[in-house]
Amino acid sequence: MGWKVTLALHAPGRVFAAPTRSGANVLRALAPARVLGGAVQASYRAIAPGRALLRATERPLCRAHRACPQFIALWQVAVLVSASRRP
Repeated sequence: MGWKVTLALHAPGRVFAAPTRSGANVLRALAPARVLGGAVQASYRAIAPGRALLRATERPLCRAHRACPQFIALWQVAVLVSASRRP
C-alpha cells in the first residue's frame, strides 16, 4: 500500500481514451486522467489490499476522406496490492 501506479499510453497514429478503473477501494486516482494529442496519462495510489483493473481503449487516428482501419483495441492491466506497506 502507498505505492503510486502511473499509466501512460501513446502511439503514433492512435487515439487512447481515458482509462476506467474497477477496484476503487484499492486504487485512488490522484487527479483526473490527462488526455493530450491522442495520448493518455493517469496516476493512482494504492490505498488498500486487493485487485484493481485499469482499462483503456485505443483506436486509429483517421483523416477525413481517407481509407482507415476500423478497429478498437482494449488495453487492460491488473494491479494487485498486498497488505505490506511501502518502505
